[in-house]
Amino acid sequence: MSHLISTDATRTSCRCGAVVLVAVDEGLAVRADADPIPPTAEIAALVDGRWTYTHAGGQLIYRDAARIRSNTPAGCIHREHRCIKKPEQLDLFGSKK
Repeated sequence: MSHLISTDATRTSCRCGAVVLVAVDEGLAVRADADPIPPTAEIAALVDGRWTYTHAGGQLIYRDAARIRSNTPAGCIHREHRCIKKPEQLDLFGSKK
């Protein structure tokens, strides 16, 4: 049996400027919005194609159907991050193109 690595979530800034939580969950890199969402908003996130995670014990844990149904483990729900605005490209002198 192999066990995949998971790391504690770290709060940081995405290149789009949003505050996100980053971690490795079961071997996969995860970027989630730092602000938790209510359980009712989880449905909209899933319909939008975003994965959801529980922030528990310092880690982001993927919420599959069984975990959503049983609401385990207990913790705040976070949705997968998607950049809202794209970073602007600057030329060599720092002015916008």
